Amino acid sequence: MMATEELQFIGTVLGRLECSFARQEAKMDRILTLLTSSTSLLQTPLCTSLTPVNSHFTTPLPTDSSAEFPPHPVTPRPQDVEVRCPNQSSSMCSPMEDGNGTVAVGGNANVRLTKSDYNFAKAASKPTVMSLRLVDHLFTKDALTKSTVQGTKEFAPLDQDKLDAIKTEVLTSFSYQCQGMEDNRRMWKQCKISIGKRCQNLRKNRAM
Repeated sequence: MMATEELQFIGTVLGRLECSFARQEAKMDRILTLLTSSTSLLQTPLCTSLTPVNSHFTTPLPTDSSAEFPPHPVTPRPQDVEVRCPNQSSSMCSPMEDGNGTVAVGGNANVRLTKSDYNFAKAASKPTVMSLRLVDHLFTKDALTKSTVQGTKEFAPLDQDKLDAIKTEVLTSFSYQCQGMEDNRRMWKQCKISIGKRCQNLRKNRAM
């Protein structure tokens, strides 16, 4: 009787051990499977050509040196700014040139210069310089010597029609420097001072 019970007990223990061994074997199989998968991943070759990514750009930069880029905004120069002529409805000031190659100064058809003399005066970079160039071409040295801008007891005034044409031409050409009528008056005052000094210098040179 005792031997039978011992045999049953031994059989039960062996059965439990067998189940335990089976579970351990299953675990080992899983571990081996995971190790095999990891090894295959490590053996996979990596991509050798990687495309650099610049986080500052959302679109690829052109590599062709001939690629076109948008031009920089150009700030118009003062001489490129459109200037409207006084008492005229046309959009741009254009010299009134006749068939003989002369140009009306300040839009006055009675005050004219050759095109070359007109262009030389217009090329001046300052209002006073332009006014002096126009005066030198519109008046003779003798007339400048015997006259002043406004006229005095001793000297006659310069031709007002020509002075008005010079004034219109100068103020139109340099209108971008003026913000209003006060600036126009100040500019023309400086021009008249320069013209008056030119007359004085010619008289001094003649007296010497």
